[in-house]
Amino acid sequence: MTPLAIRWSGLMLMAGLAACTGVDPTLGVVPAAPTAASRPDVALAPAPAPAAGGLAVHFAPVTGIAPAQAAELNAGINEGAANRGVAMLAKGDPAARFIVKGYLAALAEGNETSVIYVFDVLDNAGNRLHRIQGAEKSPGVSPDAWSAVKPDTMRRIGERTLAELAAWAG
Repeated sequence: MTPLAIRWSGLMLMAGLAACTGVDPTLGVVPAAPTAASRPDVALAPAPAPAAGGLAVHFAPVTGIAPAQAAELNAGINEGAANRGVAMLAKGDPAARFIVKGYLAALAEGNETSVIYVFDVLDNAGNRLHRIQGAEKSPGVSPDAWSAVKPDTMRRIGERTLAELAAWAG
């Protein structure tokens, strides 16, 4: 098994276990030992709601991402939402049909950095209904991995997440 496959398997196992342990009512997830280079959970800013009748969701704080990359992820998610008529609502807004929780990790591999992402789509009671997952490569490496991740990589993750969410929610 390659080092990438071992890392990927470990991250998927962690994400699966996180989903099985129940949902904190505040939707906040904090890893046991956050690094100085990243914040354990970064809330995504809601975008203005589109016209009535579209899909409305709330994105809970994303776990494992560095703040600089969170801003780019947020931009990609909001752009994807605007392109698909998805309203991004604040926590507790009763109009939100789904809550989306994200878990990300950055791993240096050779001369690239991979960002592995998992987004769980929950109903308002906290039950997982769907999982969006994947990996994106970004050229370059650094000691803390996140600082090597390019803005366009994070935007692609955000846009792809919204594309899959909108397709699934139909």
